[in-house]
Amino acid sequence: MKNSRDKLIIGITFFFVSFMLVTNIRNTDMNYDFIRLDTVEAFNTEISETKQEVEDLEEYIEQQRIQLKEYQQALQEGTLEEVLAIEVKKQKMYSHLTPLRGPGVTVTLEDSERELDEGEDPNNLVIHDLDVLNILNDLRRAGAEALAINGQRVTSQTQIKCQGATITVNDVTYGQPFIIEAIGNPDTLNAAINAPTSYAYILREYYELPVGSEISDEILIKAFEREPALNYIEIQEGD
Repeated sequence: MKNSRDKLIIGITFFFVSFMLVTNIRNTDMNYDFIRLDTVEAFNTEISETKQEVEDLEEYIEQQRIQLKEYQQALQEGTLEEVLAIEVKKQKMYSHLTPLRGPGVTVTLEDSERELDEGEDPNNLVIHDLDVLNILNDLRRAGAEALAINGQRVTSQTQIKCQGATITVNDVTYGQPFIIEAIGNPDTLNAAINAPTSYAYILREYYELPVGSEISDEILIKAFEREPALNYIEIQEGD
């Protein structure tokens, strides 16, 4: 009898506990939002980009600390003028105001001389400004440190316009061939021109446009010969 009574008490207790748990769960406001997979991927991409921005900022801060330390040391040693002269030279280089040399590749583009297929658009046989821009972008992505078109330095303000059989770069017009020079890792730059996924490969293989590349141990790129046109930028005084 005692065992039966104990079992009965345990059973009743278990029932009430279960009832209270179920009641509590049912009374809880369970508002769950379903998240799409592409939303999760977007969040992951945003997180990765933010992490990269933080890393870039940390690297920039470290560079500034090193530079400040160099200035302080130069000031103590009495060589600050020399350090500043080197810094001016570096800034001129970054501003495209000094000639550069280094290894890289030379890319040559020309219109095609093949016969048009029946009903084919004649523009398929012509090099356009968009073609030049796409190849420049491929070279930039491959790590090109300096670029020039027919001797004209390519800067952030460079405009490339197609006018018939000619291309105008920095307000100077050139006929064919169009020659792009890029300083950087020669093998990487050359791969950016000849890889099956490159824009140059598509021009060459699908449109039969003559696009060639040549690796060089030394490429000379002239300085940007004009003052940059700054119509809206003003120097911010103070903090």
